[in-house]
Amino acid sequence: MSREISCRYFDGVSPKPILGKLFFKENFLEFIGESESYGEIRIPIYGKDIIDLSKESNGTHRLVYSPPKNPNFHSTFFLEDSPDVQYIYNYRLNVSVGTLKKIDIAIGNSHKKFFGYALVALLFLGLSFYYIIENVYKIIPISVDSKIGKLVSDSILANEKVCSDKSLEKFLNLYGKKFFHKGAEFKVKILNNPIANAISLPNGEIFFFSGLLENSESPEEVLGVLAHEVAHVENRHGIRNIIKAIGLSIFFSFLVGGTDTIPIVETMSEVSNTLLAYKYSRDFEREADKVAITILNRNKISAKGLGEFFERVSNEKEEGFALLSTHPASPERMEYIKNALKNEKFKPEKIILNKAWKSIRKNCMNEKKDSLE
Repeated sequence: MSREISCRYFDGVSPKPILGKLFFKENFLEFIGESESYGEIRIPIYGKDIIDLSKESNGTHRLVYSPPKNPNFHSTFFLEDSPDVQYIYNYRLNVSVGTLKKIDIAIGNSHKKFFGYALVALLFLGLSFYYIIENVYKIIPISVDSKIGKLVSDSILANEKVCSDKSLEKFLNLYGKKFFHKGAEFKVKILNNPIANAISLPNGEIFFFSGLLENSESPEEVLGVLAHEVAHVENRHGIRNIIKAIGLSIFFSFLVGGTDTIPIVETMSEVSNTLLAYKYSRDFEREADKVAITILNRNKISAKGLGEFFERVSNEKEEGFALLSTHPASPERMEYIKNALKNEKFKPEKIILNKAWKSIRKNCMNEKKDSLE
């Protein structure tokens, strides 16, 4: 019986996923999907080239694949939960175990002691490299953030429609000015896209998808998400994610000669894929939550909206909630926000009546001219 799994593929260029299916072949997996730009696409996936396979908090499975001809490029697939997914986990494990057995036979018992010393040395080097990767962003100029963010922003705007109604955009930019540090360059735009998502770029641009606004229950929920995205920008989480996923070569290229010195299409595709589909680490999410709550409290806005939004969408089973693909909502995060609410010592200011918000939030989808004023 032929096995297949429905999945979404992020090509690193467009925030829109390419829908398709993953088919089980005799010696490999094959993704077949339909792209608006290129028609049918086929991607062979071999077990030895799967660099990450893990289950997301929303029940989907995230598969990161690095093609052998271009090990620096990572493709990301989100697989629907299915009993057949276990075959991929087993397939990847068997490849790893088989490789280890071959290594063990090759070195022989007489060389195992030397191998042990080498392993300790590699562990030390690995820890040193980890420390460098975690902190090297501090010496990368902010100008690099701006250049990379602008290139990815241009790619998004080339593939997405910006809402013509500007009332919501004006509202978010008004609070963006309050949330960012004084003098920061930023811009908030709303994309007419039913996916419930928000994306922040290293240059301070934040994109809200209209689906997120439509699925919000109050302006406090949306402002909570905005504060969270501002925290990601202020703490340079985007650049730090790129360093972890791709390495340092692209940054040296930007510093030496800008985009002319790098294979721009291939490299920027990987950069876009990292920013749009690569999930933030637990440490980054914890840091962003902490900063976001500080921002909200400073502006007398309760963090209750942020907690309610993440808790609600984490319980949703709908495919439209893409926010959790990159912002996993763990029980630890929910508990942290609830504890922070207990320490709020101010009377929250009412932003907009919830009844009015439920009409205004659909402005982009319906392109109405309701006003926030």
